[in-house]
Order: sequence, then structure tokens, then C-alpha cells
Amino acid sequence: LAAIALPAYQQYTLRSKITMAHAHLVPLKQKVSAFVQANGRCPGNDDLGFGSPEGLSGPGISEVRIGQLENGHCGIDASLHMPQHAVLDGQSLWLDYDNDTGEWQCASDVADKYLPISCRTP
Repeated sequence: LAAIALPAYQQYTLRSKITMAHAHLVPLKQKVSAFVQANGRCPGNDDLGFGSPEGLSGPGISEVRIGQLENGHCGIDASLHMPQHAVLDGQSLWLDYDNDTGEWQCASDVADKYLPISCRTP
């Protein structure tokens, strides 16, 4: 029983850590969307109301970069800081805002089994 329960519990624990980090980014999504609507461009960390990458850190996140992605969309790039969880520590969580459709996409270099459903690869 322990051989089944322990890995399932560990996976659940890691998923909850990523979910908390993702939840920390939700207010930033709203700020980015509003900034694009008001200014017609992607914000950056140096724009009023955003702050330094380290200043936007939160639970399990060491820094958050805001800016324009290579695909032309606006983005939020969060660097995970969870030294007690080697599979998560140093990985990234990206939120990609399509300026034309107003839709957000989530991606990460973390294995899908640890991600919230909204961030998993289809």
C-alpha cells in the first residue's frame, strides 16, 4: 500500500506547490491585459504598476519577468524557487497573452503530471 500511496502523495504535493505559484500570477494576468488595452503594447517590469522581477516574487517563485515574447504576445515568465523539490526548482512557468484574441495560454518546462490542468499540454 505504501508503494502506491507515497508516490501519489508526493505528486499531489508537487502539484499543489505549482498551483499556488500559478495562483500568485493570476492578478498579474489581469494587470497585463488592462495595460495592453490602455496602451496598445505589452508592459515590462519597468512600467508603472509592475515592479522588479524580484519584487513580484511569491510562494515558490523567485522572480517574475513581464514583457513581449518572441511570438509577439505579451508574457509572464515566473522562475520557480523550490529547493526542497528538485524536479521543480529552477524551472519556469510561462503565461502567454494573445493580444488579438485576449486569450491566455499556460506552459512550463515542468512535467505535465505536476501542472494544474489549465497548464498541461493537450
